[in-house]
Amino acid sequence: PLILKIIEGTIPFGENISALGEFGKTIHYEMIVKSQIYYYVAVVQQYGPDVFSQWKVVGVYGLPSSNSVPIAVTVQEGKMTPNINLTVDFYHLPPQPFRLP
Repeated sequence: PLILKIIEGTIPFGENISALGEFGKTIHYEMIVKSQIYYYVAVVQQYGPDVFSQWKVVGVYGLPSSNSVPIAVTVQEGKMTPNINLTVDFYHLPPQPFRLP
């Protein structure tokens, strides 16, 4: 499950971005992560109290695209990786879940 990968440190995560979003509003968020290639960058929503099963992906970097495959992000040591923009549209969620390469 997702939560086990977060606990073991395989998947970096940030805290609650915003519980109250406004339509069309941009929220700027920064994370410090280790340098490596991230094949799947997403916004994930926990929608219930069970952290082991009550979550869904609500935005993915690189979608939509012609083949609906996320775009990998390479984070380099000591450098900011700009323009990793994700759009969350609760009426048009991305496919659930993706398989990593």
